Amino acid sequence: MSSGRRGRELVGVGLWAAAAVAWVAAMLVPWFRAGVASSTTPIEVAALLRAGVLGVPSITGYAVLLLPAIALLLLGIAPLRGGGAMAARVLLWLAGTATGLLLVTLLARVSAHTVGWGAGLVVSGCVLGGIALGFATVRVPDRG
Repeated sequence: MSSGRRGRELVGVGLWAAAAVAWVAAMLVPWFRAGVASSTTPIEVAALLRAGVLGVPSITGYAVLLLPAIALLLLGIAPLRGGGAMAARVLLWLAGTATGLLLVTLLARVSAHTVGWGAGLVVSGCVLGGIALGFATVRVPDRG
């Protein structure tokens, strides 16, 4: 294996890990700067939902935990090699991207669309995963 290919693999692993860390960090900061969701983090919202404080079924509180669960799985398999690990990374990234963007969209309806750090971290995780996918799938021919 050439050093260039190994370097691309290491960059890809770092990008997958950075995407996962961004998604986990997003759970710990408010996602919006104004509106209902501006003073609570998604983890706090999940706790309120599970406790029955908010007027929705408590099972909804567990849906918020889907993104960090996906992120932690992605972080765990980031250094693994092989086709199966790559397929799992891609599927987890797609699931995390869909979940994260859906949550940002749903929460934006009650937060006057004033995006804050948390929503930015969710989108950053989506973009970093896409770049990591590019590093993993684009092949550069070895020279001589």
